[in-house]
Amino acid sequence: MGCDHDRRWRRPGGGQGGGEGRGGERGGGGGAQSLTIAKDGEKFKVTHKTPRGDNTSDAAVSGNTISWTEQRTGRNGETMKIDFKATLDGDTLKGTVSGGRFNREFTAKRSS
Repeated sequence: MGCDHDRRWRRPGGGQGGGEGRGGERGGGGGAQSLTIAKDGEKFKVTHKTPRGDNTSDAAVSGNTISWTEQRTGRNGETMKIDFKATLDGDTLKGTVSGGRFNREFTAKRSS
């Protein structure tokens, strides 16, 4: 592994995939979110805490990049697959979140 992904990260404001300052205007739940990335042996897991609930997923790491897929229940009870991909640069994770008909950017800052 080329970088230290194994930490806690905060996504201010962003609703589901909203990124900084875009929470809630599209019904994504609003409010701050956190990502906890943990290494267990050779595997990585991401725990994503949002106002709509927590989700833990297996993650793939290659160099500075981490990716994972979450399964979420939509408003109508259907299961949605949401794909995340982010690059670590110092204390910042920048990436994209996509699922269904949306594709958005997000930023997360390392928390102490």
